[in-house]
Amino acid sequence: MLIFIRIVGIYMAVMGALILLVPKCFGKIVDFFMIGKRIYLAGFLRLALGFIFVVTAWQSRQTVFIYSLGVLIIMGGTLLFAFRKDTIKAMVSWLDSRPAGFIRFWGVAAAAFGALIIYSA
Repeated sequence: MLIFIRIVGIYMAVMGALILLVPKCFGKIVDFFMIGKRIYLAGFLRLALGFIFVVTAWQSRQTVFIYSLGVLIIMGGTLLFAFRKDTIKAMVSWLDSRPAGFIRFWGVAAAAFGALIIYSA
């Protein structure tokens, strides 16, 4: 299961680098999940991912970090079910309307965070 956490870290680092290079792809990724009930798919994926992080944290180099990250991911997934879809769309559209530099900054942050996950796993 620890390999799965590393794969998530690699995916996050690659997506962060992609957003850094092409900030408009962020909007396309978000638009995909805003169609129909796909936002709930994202919620289920986050819950499953958080559960995997929590369960396998004891095997990692940085147990507290991976465990805490798992708890935060579970909380984020739960919030997707707690908010109405209109509220989520409003938050996402606000984020998507930010300047390219802002989106690129978050791409760098995501890539760095992915690298930290890879190291910690």
